[in-house]
Order: sequence, then structure tokens, then C-alpha cells
Amino acid sequence: MDIPKIIPEIKLCVVAPDGNYVSHCGMWYNPGDFYCYVEPVATDPEYRKMRLGKAAVLEAIRRCGALGAKQALVGSNQQFYFNIGFYPTHTQTHWVLK
Repeated sequence: MDIPKIIPEIKLCVVAPDGNYVSHCGMWYNPGDFYCYVEPVATDPEYRKMRLGKAAVLEAIRRCGALGAKQALVGSNQQFYFNIGFYPTHTQTHWVLK
């Protein structure tokens, strides 16, 4: 968390009643940019399917919106992101030279 230009208020952790961290959403936003970037998101396997990851992501996006972001981007095609409302806007092809 000690990185230049980091905004600690948009990096969220969900804490279980026992005090353990069970879900995390990291966000990147540079004030003045049009978008924020969701990365990384993780939830303890014992706490999955409780919508904790979704809650963390949506709250982090809300906070970025309050700072000026108009769009949230994620560089993943995992079903989790589709389930919470993300959708593809374009695709990329990477070429590997041999």
C-alpha cells in the first residue's frame, strides 16, 4: 500500500466477525482519468457465494465514481465479473513470435 499516488480509501477489505480478512478488492484510479481499474479481487474460499467480493467491488467502484471515474475496467473474463455486471467492450489478440 506504500506506492506513489495510491488512494487507500479505494482499496477495500471485508472483515469476518472473527476479525480475519475474507475478501479484498484493489482498485487503481488516477484522479482526472475517465476510468478506474479493478485489480486484484480475492475471496477466501470458505466465504465465497456470500456476495462479499461483489460488495467490495461495487463499493470500490462507487468510491472511484465519487472521485471522478466514469467507467470501471477489468482485465479478466472470469464469470464472476459478468455476474456482477461487467461485459466485454472489445477483445485483443496477442501474437507471439517464435
